[in-house]
Parts: sequence; C-alpha cells; structure tokens
Amino acid sequence: MDAVSNMMQQMLKDKHRAVSGVVCVLHPYGKELNLNPHVHVLLAEGGLTKSGEWVSVSFLEYGVLRRIWQYQLLSMVKRVLSRSLENRCLVDCLFREHREGFYVYAKRCVSRHRYIVGYIGRYLWYPAIAELGFLSLMLRLIW
Repeated sequence: MDAVSNMMQQMLKDKHRAVSGVVCVLHPYGKELNLNPHVHVLLAEGGLTKSGEWVSVSFLEYGVLRRIWQYQLLSMVKRVLSRSLENRCLVDCLFREHREGFYVYAKRCVSRHRYIVGYIGRYLWYPAIAELGFLSLMLRLIW
C-alpha cells in the first residue's frame, strides 16, 4: 500500500506540486477466487499545494504512471528482501524486462457519486473482504 500511495503522491507532486487523498485496497484474488493480487486505488481529482490551494487534476500520464509504479514497488521490495545476489538479480531483471513499467489499468474520472458507491460496494462484497464486515459498515455510513 505504501508503494501505491508513494506512486500517486510522486505523480502529483512532480507535475502539479500538490498532495492528494489516496485510498488503496489490496485484492489478493480475482472474481473466481483465483490468485490474482492487485490493488484498487481511489484518488482525489486534484490535491493541495503547500499554500493550501486546490489544484484540479483530471489526467494522469499512464506511461509515467507505469514507470513510477515499477520504481516504487521494486525499490520497496529491494529494501525488504535480503541483500543476496539472487534478490538483486531478480529486481534488476524486472527493471530490464519491463522497460515500459508495470501494468496499470486506470479508469477515467467518475462524476456520479452513486456509481462510485456501487463500484466500491461490488469489491467489498467479494468473500475475502466481505468476511471483515466492511460492506455493511460502508452501507450504513452512506445511507
């Protein structure tokens, strides 16, 4: 989650000199409960500058986003793993093999609040997350 948050903050800070709100949810499984680790991210459509001014951001460059995601994730992995030759080779290999960065799928901005609630609710309904009771909590907060 730190790598995702760092990626989004770096993206906004580098280009817009702003800090934004980020919500990240790790999903270890796909819809069929197959192993498919991925992260869902909700990002405010803008951020605050040091002076407290709101800067709207409606577009993120996906090529840059992919490379920042790769850098943030692999840098974190490198810090956590032991400093063995195999681990260094693995990280270096992942940088070399994915010169365009790691895969990022991003939807365009969403303006309908009910759509966002439904979108979040669908993912919270999946068994791995629903077990934690987040769906009922979220529904009570919204309605």
